[in-house]
Amino acid sequence: MASRKKGKGVKLVALIIVALMVVAFLTTGIYALLGTSGNGVTGTWKLADGSKLVLDENGRATITIPGSNQTASTTYKVDGDKVTLLDPSTGKDLVTFTHKGNTLTATEGNSTEVWTRQ
Repeated sequence: MASRKKGKGVKLVALIIVALMVVAFLTTGIYALLGTSGNGVTGTWKLADGSKLVLDENGRATITIPGSNQTASTTYKVDGDKVTLLDPSTGKDLVTFTHKGNTLTATEGNSTEVWTRQ
């Protein structure tokens, strides 16, 4: 009788382990498909004056100024909560934003720009 209980206990533990593995696999798969969007900063950002900044998954940034059809494109890099636009001609840092929630904030001297995710 003791061996029957032991056999049922082993089967129960094995079943629990398999169930946990299936849940972990499904959770990881769902997160990979839905939970990640590149680096967390991809998307469209707007400034109070209507300027638009689009950061794509390929590291490309496009800025559009309101009231004009002019756009400027460059690349960007992400390091932790810092998003840096790179100078298109030199590749050096041009402006660095701090990413927090739905905002990108850049400060230069006494001027602060806050971009909001759209």
